[in-house]
Amino acid sequence: GSKSAQKAVSAGLKVMNTADAVKNADIAMILVNDEKQAALYKSEIAPNLKSGSVLAFAHGFNIHFNQIVPKDDID
Repeated sequence: GSKSAQKAVSAGLKVMNTADAVKNADIAMILVNDEKQAALYKSEIAPNLKSGSVLAFAHGFNIHFNQIVPKDDID
């Protein structure tokens, strides 16, 4: 793992991979750079989003240009 993951564990936080974090979340915030978002969404996020989950972005490029199109049951 990364140094950041090690620091988080040391601080008492539970560290998960993206797919597991999304499975366990009601809100998913995508903070990776625009170039990586669509691939990450398709492979790790979309298959694991629960109906009614909230999907948020730091920047709307991929939503605006339809690189990411969430299902209708995602807020």
